[in-house]
Amino acid sequence: MYDCSRCEWNTETRKRVGCAYVKGSYDANTLRGSSVRATVCPGYSTSLPVVREVCSARMHWDKGHLKERLLGETPTPLLMDLVEVAAAGLASCEAYFSKPEKDRV
Repeated sequence: MYDCSRCEWNTETRKRVGCAYVKGSYDANTLRGSSVRATVCPGYSTSLPVVREVCSARMHWDKGHLKERLLGETPTPLLMDLVEVAAAGLASCEAYFSKPEKDRV
């Protein structure tokens, strides 16, 4: 998204998720001690068709129904790589946020 006035999120939410376009944004990456800053709007990146496709595929893969989601087709190696990256990212977030706030490093 390049027009922030069309964003559905309020400014505080955009700050919290580390939106690169909001001055004073809390960079989500710094929660883990990384100095890398986000360079794209999270609302934009999560609305991309490929991101939605991979997230949908990950959900079906997690339940053992990926081939059915793909109408009987075998998943491509690229899709499987992307699903595994998405699954690892989700697992990392779940592990981080399952800790008490004082223990999150």
